[in-house]
Amino acid sequence: MACLPCFKDWISCGNDEILVTGTLTANTAYIWRLENKGAKYSGDVTTDANGNFTILVSELPNGLLNPYAGIFELTVVADDAYQCTSSTWNDSAYCDSYDCINFEVVNGTAVKNTLGCPCELL
Repeated sequence: MACLPCFKDWISCGNDEILVTGTLTANTAYIWRLENKGAKYSGDVTTDANGNFTILVSELPNGLLNPYAGIFELTVVADDAYQCTSSTWNDSAYCDSYDCINFEVVNGTAVKNTLGCPCELL
């Protein structure tokens, strides 16, 4: 299977949580993995009825999500000891499927705490 491209996105500074959209399997346990400059972070999460989940910024080191940190890569794997490959996001008519999200944190007055290509109409 060929690797799918990463979805490119951004969030603003100062968020308390990050909503990750893109329609994973609803009400399912996953492990999210976040990588930045070789450092790796992870956490457990269960998707909601829409297949979305939230990462609490308090689960990450203080100050990690800043505009000078560069590109972050977020992947999600099934919460299964034998599952080693990334889960694929998205059934959207607006975006191709992807197996990771590359994002950066930006300064400015815009407020955005959502990552991923939403399946709902915008």
